[in-house]
Formats: sequence, structure tokens, C-alpha cells
Amino acid sequence: MQHEERRPYILTAAAQAARDTVCSWLRNDNRQPFIVFGPDGCGKESLLRYCFQTDPNSQMAVLHCSAQTSAEHLLQVLAQHCVQVSSTSGRVLKPKEKTNLIVYLKALNLVKPDKWGTCELVAFLQQMLTYRGYYDEKLEWIGLENIQLVASISLADGAGKHHLATRFTSLMRICSVDYPPEQSLIAIYSAYLTPILQASIQSATRIDNIANIMVRIFEEIRSSFKQTDKAHYIFTPKALTNWSVAMMRYDFCGENAIDNLNKCLIYECQRIFRDRLVNNDHIQRFDEIIANILASSAFVQDTAVYVASPGMLQGSSLTGKSLSMMPHKEYAKQLQKAIHRYESEVTIFKLPLFDELITLCAYIDRIITCPGGSALLAGKSGMGRRAAASLVANIHQMKVFTPRICSSYGMKQFKNELKTVMQCAAIDAEHVLFIMEDYQILSELFLQSINSVLSSGDLPGLFTPQEFDSFSASLRDQASQDAYQGDLHSYFAYKVKRNMHIILIMDIDGADFAANCDANPSLYKECTVIWKDSWSRETLFQIPRMVLNRHSLQPSDDVIACFAQMFEVCPTSVASPAKFSIFVDNYVNIFNAKRVTVESRLNRLKAGVGKLTEAREAVATMQKKAAKKSKLLAEKQAEADMALKAITQSMTGANEQKADMEQLKIATEKENERIEQQKKIIDEQLREVEPMLNEAREAVGSIKSESLSEIRSLRAPPEAIRDILQAVLLFMGILDTSWEAMRKFLAKSGVKEEIINFDARRITPEVSKKVTALMRSKAASFDPKNAKRASIAAAPLAAWVRANLQYSSILEKISPLEQEKNELIRNLSKAEKQMAKLSKGLRTVDEKVADLKANFEILMKDATQIKIDLDKEQATIQVAGTLVERLGGEFERWQQQMNRLQEELDQLERCSVLTAAFVTFLGSASEQLRKTTMDDWRKLTNIDKFNALQFAS
Repeated sequence: MQHEERRPYILTAAAQAARDTVCSWLRNDNRQPFIVFGPDGCGKESLLRYCFQTDPNSQMAVLHCSAQTSAEHLLQVLAQHCVQVSSTSGRVLKPKEKTNLIVYLKALNLVKPDKWGTCELVAFLQQMLTYRGYYDEKLEWIGLENIQLVASISLADGAGKHHLATRFTSLMRICSVDYPPEQSLIAIYSAYLTPILQASIQSATRIDNIANIMVRIFEEIRSSFKQTDKAHYIFTPKALTNWSVAMMRYDFCGENAIDNLNKCLIYECQRIFRDRLVNNDHIQRFDEIIANILASSAFVQDTAVYVASPGMLQGSSLTGKSLSMMPHKEYAKQLQKAIHRYESEVTIFKLPLFDELITLCAYIDRIITCPGGSALLAGKSGMGRRAAASLVANIHQMKVFTPRICSSYGMKQFKNELKTVMQCAAIDAEHVLFIMEDYQILSELFLQSINSVLSSGDLPGLFTPQEFDSFSASLRDQASQDAYQGDLHSYFAYKVKRNMHIILIMDIDGADFAANCDANPSLYKECTVIWKDSWSRETLFQIPRMVLNRHSLQPSDDVIACFAQMFEVCPTSVASPAKFSIFVDNYVNIFNAKRVTVESRLNRLKAGVGKLTEAREAVATMQKKAAKKSKLLAEKQAEADMALKAITQSMTGANEQKADMEQLKIATEKENERIEQQKKIIDEQLREVEPMLNEAREAVGSIKSESLSEIRSLRAPPEAIRDILQAVLLFMGILDTSWEAMRKFLAKSGVKEEIINFDARRITPEVSKKVTALMRSKAASFDPKNAKRASIAAAPLAAWVRANLQYSSILEKISPLEQEKNELIRNLSKAEKQMAKLSKGLRTVDEKVADLKANFEILMKDATQIKIDLDKEQATIQVAGTLVERLGGEFERWQQQMNRLQEELDQLERCSVLTAAFVTFLGSASEQLRKTTMDDWRKLTNIDKFNALQFAS
């Protein structure tokens, strides 16, 4: 199904009859030249190809005829497929590969006759049939052997179709073919759809129903839209074939396969039929046909589109890229990303991405991602057709070619560009896009060449034999890889037709549009026609909003509506989509320029009024400040007086404190003298006993640990040792004088250091009395000799006890002196603290006085400065007030001018729209048309009086 040449030929009753007729003329015993004629798309070529395939002894050579086809092109075909041999009757052309050669002249009636009505090719064919040969360029006779001529012609009348000479047709057998009836079409397309849909639907009955629906839709469309209505309303069974085969591209598998299939069928139907329709009435009629034939729930207008995935097209793809459904918004995001890449790689994309442009991109995407997909974009200039095609081609990494028109451009240059494009498509096996617009059709030969390429993939005579031989080796390798069975020339044409995508952008208002299309039927037959001659109202709203947003302008909805409404009432002779885009751009330029001018004048007036207002406010502010400063001056002077008074009081208090300090100082010196006297008396008392105490401490320090251990080890110590240790324990504050307590005391670590460091001042009178009584009652125990006799350690301890007892008695005697001395010291400390406090107070007073003096100086300085400033401000206020009073009249005039400019600025958007419309559309209009149109526009914009020329000046 992917190969057009290999699609099955469904043998209906009519097809069998036609087959039998044609095959009878292909038998070796009855080979006859014949013509198959019938309406466009009735299956003439399919019939012939099927019959030719049943003839194994024949090779077919096809010559796709166009207006430019001549006898020379036929001779080239014969040279490619025949060899020249010598015979008894002279030189003869015989088939090169097989016994017979069938030369198939497709669309023979497209060959254009000369001004006398004579067609060279037809006359040459008549000679070949009559005399079985022809004269070559050297006027030598070349005979023909086993060469059969077959032609096909279309019955449709048109500017590009011509009548064949009766002398020629009288030599040909005639086979008439007509469109299959409806039941035959259902049978044919059921057979076509079965291999395509069987895997998804798995129901032959349902496939038959789908075929039935498709045929019914086709028949309704064909009966509703006639070629007499519009020349391109050519709806043939070939459209049904394309519709069926196109379903191979859609992804409708999954859970909702039936619903998805219905959507895909409707979408493809709309692209094949609906996009050709020229007005809303026809489109509405089409939608009614679909809705009536399909269930009402199955036909819902869906905004989703079916597009191919981005990336390069694979040259070997037979059906094209798969089409997947994508929501409109998602596709818009994809296109926006593609535009960023397009602008970085190619050029600036000027158009905003409005909904209709997005839809057009999706339609073009479907076309050029299919092998051999070409399009005729019929409309008016400025609709974004070229931009959309270039963008989609960039998405799929396709090379884009277009004629580079210059002053010396002619047919030679055009053919050279065609050679480049066709070689890229065939030899390099790349999908390329050839875009051609109206202004590039400098000659009817250009369009005739395109017509030939569209129909056959070749332009006879474009390549010389030498040029073709230069790339034939590469072409032969590709043909071998593709297992192509025809000759290299047909393979070249096959590759060109598959890989070269042609987009013709034509203006329906052009004088030659209808004639060019009629004269070149492949433009309608081989191209997908998208007819769009105007933008919808939604688009007329979208474009201004998007363009103005791009220029950081945020107009109101009323202004946006003005663009659409003014364009709709614009005279049709000057209204075109291109001018609408210019209209919006002109508005941007006029609005920005006028806004800058008005805002500049307004800003100058505002600045002047602002300065005067500032001067008035400044005078008022200065007056307020002067009043505040007068008040502040009085406050500063009052503060200075208070500071001076505080200084006087602080200095008086400081003098009193100084006198108190002197008295305290004298008293303190006297107390120090008395303390020193007491200390001398105490020191004299203690000086006598301190040597003895120190000696006893040294003796205790010389006691060996072994001696203490020896005493501690005694179970029943001598009485002397017991008495001495009892006195020691009493001094230490230990009232338990048992032997265990004594042993425990001696066992303490550092007991000697504790005894040596004992402070005799710890001995209380009670302890002193107890020890004194003990020493009196046990005098023998404390005798040095007895003590030493009792233990080596006992004697030093006894001496220590006697010394501490004497020291404590002396301390007790001098205790009153000590208390008096301590009292004197406390009094001295109080006096010193009081003196320190007074001294600190004096320093604080001095610091306070210094601060007060500094503050007083600052206050006086501030008051003086305030007085000076106040005097200056009073003078300035007087001068400024006089100036403001004199400029009062100018202030009012500036305010009036500013109000007028503000009103003009408020109406600037609508005035700019009117001016832009006038400049864009009415430049070439008559005065009467200008006046009428401007009156209509003023009503739309609610502006009573307006002069566009005055506004623009």
C-alpha cells in the first residue's frame, strides 16, 4: 500500500471489462496503439499499469506530458530504452531489454499547440504510426520495431487541456473509462482499508462500514461542490485512495482505538476536502455533510492537531512520519521553541504566533512529512504562509530552496536551480522543500516546469545525457539498495517525486491565478490545496494584542477591537492580511513617536508647573521652618539660661564638698597616727613570746614520723604523753581526749604541718583556762626532761603547748588594744571611703560642669546660628514670595496647556489607530472614499473630530 505503483487493482465488473479490452490490444498477435480516456482520477493509470504487468514480454517507458513536451522529449525516452541496429531496410530502433516496448504518454492532451493550432508531438506520433518510423536530425530514416504507443487523456475541459487532431486519434484504438459506481467504490476501499485497519479493528464488518461511510461522504462532497463552482473543486476517487492510505500514518491504537480512529478519519477528511473550500458557507455545508453521515457524538470539532515528531525525515520512509494527536496549546509551545532555534539558525520570525498560524503550521507539517507531499497555499499576501512553511521545514531539518530572483533571472537560471534541488532530493536522498511564490513566476514556463515535476518527478530535457551520466553510478547503487526494477531515469523521477516537496504560494487576487492553475492541472491534482483568503475575527483580535505586547504596549480591549472593526469596514480593494500587519506596525510606530512627542511636551509643562508648585510649597515650607526656628531660638536661649544656672549651682556644691574633704583628710591623718601607736604597743608585747613560739614550731617540725608512729603504737601511753596530747587536742578544738582520739589525730596525714601552722589567735579563753589548769595539775608531765624521757616527740609538743599558752595569754592581755586598733582601722576605712566618694563626686561635678559649659557653648552657638539662618530665610521668603506672586498667570496658562495635552494623551491610542489606518489603507483612495471610510472609523473609535494629517504632522 505504501508504493503507489504497487497498490492492488481491485477488479470490479467495470474494471474487468476495461482490463479485457486493454489486454486484447497487448497480445503479440494484436498489438495496437490505443488511448484510454476518462475523467480525472477515474483510474486510467492504475488500469494501464495493471495490464502492463500482465505482459511479461514488454517494458514500459512513461512520458509525462506537459505544455512544454515536444518530439525531442519523446526521442530522448526512445533513446533511453532502445538500441539502434542496422537491417536490410536501414537503421531500426528496437527495445533494449525486452521484446516489446510500450511508450506510455500520460496526459497527452496537455501538450500545448502552437499559434496555428498544430502540435509538434502529436504530428510526430502520427508520423510514427503511419510510416513506422521517423527522420532524425540528419534526415536519415529510423525505423521502429516492436514499439507500441499508448496514451491517456482526461475528458475535463480547461485552459490547459487541448483537443487532439482527428487524424491522429483515427489511428488509435479508444478505451473509455468512467468513475466506478458507489458500490464498486465501497468494495475497492474496503479492500484497501482491510490491511491498514485489520490489526487495530479486527472486524471485517466494521471496516466495510468505515469504507461505506467514507464513500458516502465522498459522494456527498462531490455532488455538493462542483468544479463549475470553483476550478479546484476536483474531487476524484484518488482523494479516497489518499484518505485510506493516509490512515497508515496515524496512531490510533490503544484502549479507545475506535474513537481515536474516528477522530483520525475526520481529521484527514477535513484536510483533504475541507481545506479546499473557499468560504464559510461551503465549510458549513461540509460540516453538515459530516455530521449527517456520522453519529452526532462522533463528529465534534476538536482543536487538537495531528503532527509529526520533530527531527529529520528518513529518506527510506514510505508512508512518512507518524502523526500523533497534540493539544493546540502544547503544539504552540513546541512551535515557540522552534522559533527560537529558527531565529538563531536562519532569520528573524516576524509574525506573532497566533492560532491560525499555528493551525497552518500543523497542516503544512502533515503535508511535507509525507513522501511526495506538496501544497498549493492559495490566499492573500501577508498571511504567513512562507513563514509557516520555512518554520516547519526547519523543525524537520529540511533544506529550503526558493528561486533567487534578480534582474537577469530567466528560464536558464530557473532550470539550474531545479537541477540543484532535484539532485539533492534524488542523489543525496534528502527531503527538500522548494517554495515558490507569485512574484517568482516570471514566465508561464516556470509554472509548467513545476507542473511537470509535480506530475512525474522529472522535467524532460532538464539534464543532458552527460549530466545524467555523471551521477548515474550513485543512482544505480541506490536503486540496487531499494530493489527498484525500473530504469535509472524512472528511478530518478521516483526519488525526486518522493523527496522533493513543493509549496506554491499564490495570491487568489492575481490576474493570472485562475489561468495558471487551469493550465497546470497538477497544481490541483498533485498538491494538497489549502485555501485561506482571510483571517478570522479572533485572529484579527489576536495579532494586534500579540504584536503590541511584543513592543511592551498594553492597550485596552476597546483599542484592540478597533483594529478588527476598522479592518472589517475597510474597502475590500485595499484590505489584505499583509496590510493588516502593516496597519498594526504603523500603529506601533505612530503611537510611540506621538507618545514621545506629547509626553515630552507634557513633561516640560509638568516640570514648569512642578517647579512653580515647588516654589510655592518651598515658600510655605520656609515660612513654617522660620516659625519653627523662631520657636527653636527661644527654646535654645531658655536652655542656655538654664545651663548657666546649673553651672553656678554645681560649682557652689563642689566648693562645699572640697571643704568636707579637707576636714576628713585631717581626721584620717590623726587616726593613722593613733593606729601606728597601738601597733607599736602590741608589737612590743608580742615580740618577747614570738621567738619562743617559733622555736617550738621548729622543734615540732623536727619530730620524725617514726616517733609519732611509736607513740601511736602504744596501747597504754605514759601519763606525760597523754597529758601533752590532751593539751594539743584542746588547742586544736578536739574535745574528745581519749587515747583513740589521740591516736587518730596522730595518724592524720600532715599532722605536723597542722600543728606548726596553728594560729594561736584561735585559742579561746575557755580552752586557755582548761590547758592552764591541766598544766598546773600535771606540771610534771610538761617538764621538758620528763616529756623527753617519755618520748622524743613529746618534748617538742610540750614546748609548743607552753609557747602557745603564753602567746594566747599575751593576746588576751592586749585584746583591748587590738579591738581599739581594729576600731580605728574601721573608722579609717570609712573615712577613706567617704573621701573616695567625695573625690568621685568632685570629679563628677567637675565633669558635669565641663559638660554644662560645653552644652552652654553649643546652645549659644546654635542659637547664634539659628538667628543668622532665620534672618537669611526671612530675606529669601520675601524674594521668593514676590516671584511666585508675579508668575501666577503663567502658572494658570501652563496648567491649561497641560490639561489639553493630557486629554490628547488619553485619546492617543484611538487617534493613533485612526492615523495608522489612514496611512495604511487610504493612501491611494479617492477623496470621497477617504471621507466615507474615515467617517465610519470615527464612529467606531468614538472620536467626533479628527484630522489624520494634522495629527501625524
